[in-house]
Amino acid sequence: MPSATAPYGELLGKAELRELTRKAHRNAQLRVLDDLKLPYRCVGQAVLVSRQHVREWLSGAKVVAPRGAVDEGHHRMKTDYPLLRQHKSARKDGPAVTYYYFDRGSQGLNDLPLGKDYEAAIRNYRRSPRPSSLPLQRG
Repeated sequence: MPSATAPYGELLGKAELRELTRKAHRNAQLRVLDDLKLPYRCVGQAVLVSRQHVREWLSGAKVVAPRGAVDEGHHRMKTDYPLLRQHKSARKDGPAVTYYYFDRGSQGLNDLPLGKDYEAAIRNYRRSPRPSSLPLQRG
């Protein structure tokens, strides 16, 4: 894994990722990368971004994520609802509980809790305020 100061490896270093996103915290960096449509992978707490993809993005070319990209440890759901997030909470005395949230990080706001029931969360999601630049549903 490249160090924070390794300027010439295939992957961006921590300092370069911080400079690209202008964010120090991992989740904020992921939101910026999503907004920029730059492909990345999460392995544990590490965010891996290809230097080649950044060069393509800077040149104005459409950057396409490689097939089979793994997004370990990241809780963005692969659904038709781009701002729907989930968080699984482990319980000592029972099964894990999943909570759903409306992601308002791009607006500089805290995430809006939508509840534990998926169907109710979707109904609440559709009623949630959103940035005008983002569709409420893909398609």
